[in-house]
Amino acid sequence: MPENTTKSSKLLVVGSDPSMLAAVVSVAAANCWLAEIATDAWDSLDKAHVASGFDLLVLDLPKHPSDGLQIIRALRRLHSTLAAVLIGYPSDFERKQEAIHLGVRDYLVRPLQDRELEVAIRRNLQAAASTQPFEGICGYKSLRSLLQSVKEEAERNAIALALEKTGWNRKAAARLLKTSYRSVLYKIEQYQMISPDHAVMPDRPQGAITDVRDSVKAGKPTLEFQRLAGGSFDE
Repeated sequence: MPENTTKSSKLLVVGSDPSMLAAVVSVAAANCWLAEIATDAWDSLDKAHVASGFDLLVLDLPKHPSDGLQIIRALRRLHSTLAAVLIGYPSDFERKQEAIHLGVRDYLVRPLQDRELEVAIRRNLQAAASTQPFEGICGYKSLRSLLQSVKEEAERNAIALALEKTGWNRKAAARLLKTSYRSVLYKIEQYQMISPDHAVMPDRPQGAITDVRDSVKAGKPTLEFQRLAGGSFDE
């Protein structure tokens, strides 16, 4: 896979060691990767909620063995396929085994060289890109979600066209679409469709009559009556 396939990839970098964070940020900048820094588990979760999505987690594990891997578990609840590169210590045998069990491909051991870090990050980004063909092509996580979006867009356009042709007479639009009046009402609400200039719906005669009566009391001109009542009884 060409190297430019990982350009503009987004990294979530979690750690509290300034020197290690600086090393990761330096490697990211040299490769045009975007690096977002989080200093602890809560900070990483906040950033994961706000951001549109990260391609890779780079986790610098704290020296204390009771902390660290829960960050991966928590983030995987938000992004189940999130890849990760871990940086640990030579004595972290148990955490390394648990990380492998969680699907971590690269567990790097301090001290490490920038080149070693770069190779591990690139390898994981390329693996993630090859297993998610729709993510970088059209913005959808699966073919099913893409097809569903296309279907909904076509349905909305068809309803909008029928409403426009019938002057927003929803019963007439239902007949044109060969579907039920109730279905048209449901879809209008689902897609949050609003008639032009917010005019009274033509298949709501009682509401139109009320608006006309109110207009009479307010002394509105005859043309306004016609606008409010026009087509109201033509169902």
